[in-house]
Amino acid sequence: MEKGKMKTVIIMVLVIINISLISFFISLESRERRINDIATTQMESLLTENNIILDKKIVPKGSPKINSFYIERVTSENTEFITKLLGEGYSISDSGVISRGDKQLIIENDIIKFTDNNPENLKLNSAESTCIEYMKKIGIAADMYKYKSTNPSGNNTKLIFTAVYGSYEIFDSYISIEISDTGVCGIQAKNLILKSENADKKNRAVDINSVLVNLIKEHSNGSNKITDIVSINLGYYIGKYTVDYSRVLSIPAWQIVTNDGQIYCYDARNGRFINE
Repeated sequence: MEKGKMKTVIIMVLVIINISLISFFISLESRERRINDIATTQMESLLTENNIILDKKIVPKGSPKINSFYIERVTSENTEFITKLLGEGYSISDSGVISRGDKQLIIENDIIKFTDNNPENLKLNSAESTCIEYMKKIGIAADMYKYKSTNPSGNNTKLIFTAVYGSYEIFDSYISIEISDTGVCGIQAKNLILKSENADKKNRAVDINSVLVNLIKEHSNGSNKITDIVSINLGYYIGKYTVDYSRVLSIPAWQIVTNDGQIYCYDARNGRFINE
């Protein structure tokens, strides 16, 4: 009987400890939310004083953990990709235009333009599946591209895909694929990704309120013009390279878009403005 009572007491003590711990963490989380709400409210007032309007509803909550990663992207040196796209026996003109038959490819740093005046019939059940299969065929990391929109282009259709890593968008990587009645007839892309690789462990992104303080510095122009913040998103940024590096680092970044069309990017590891 004594052993039974002891077991009961121990179980009750453990239950009480667990309840206390749960209550503590709930209280801690609630306190953190209140602090964040206060900080955001104060930041809203500070931005208003500097002619920047912020709706608290669009401010992301907390600072998620996110890591950098490497991508291998298409460059003019990537003969394997070029061969998959154009076929064997292509030629390169003095101006750098790569062509074979009705196919023409231009690669300038991070921008790619491709046209095919006589595309093969690759059309599947849907335009989206046609694009995905085409990306796989030419060696693009199709699983890193997410369908965004469809736009008319004369008698053809353009599908736009944005690049993603995990659940976050890569702000400066996309592919636009044009489809005619007979197949894929054009591609426009930026930082076209062949594959990716983790660069480091996940670290907590710098708090968005710190970034908004830096936005005031970048936005200040001495005028009384009022600017609205349209969106704030956490994602990735590759950046501009004047040399055709194939393996480049994509860093976590906060992107802030305003109603005058300005896009501000900040390194989410330290809050610094990315000035490119």
